[in-house]
Amino acid sequence: MQKYFSDVKIQQEVFIELEKCKSDNWKIDKDRILLSIVKCSNGNIDKIKQLVTMANKDYRDVLAWAEYPNKMKQGFTNNKKVNSEIEKKDKEQFNNWLKS
Repeated sequence: MQKYFSDVKIQQEVFIELEKCKSDNWKIDKDRILLSIVKCSNGNIDKIKQLVTMANKDYRDVLAWAEYPNKMKQGFTNNKKVNSEIEKKDKEQFNNWLKS
């Protein structure tokens, strides 16, 4: 969180926004979705608000853009080799982001 939002007041605002996530119907871990929202926000509080709204409509959209950005940009293809390469890049970028 501090990587994107160093100001304590902004962090509090982010937490307030994240609390608005309606996770009752989510079939996966809420923390995964909240982490995806923070990642996709790139440090923009307005984007946090948009992503919370998006997650409340369909959390899979937020997960897809956070965890599979290259796949989302490329679109889906029947080429297994291309899919495999894209999935590998996406996994690497997400793991690198987590470590940073």
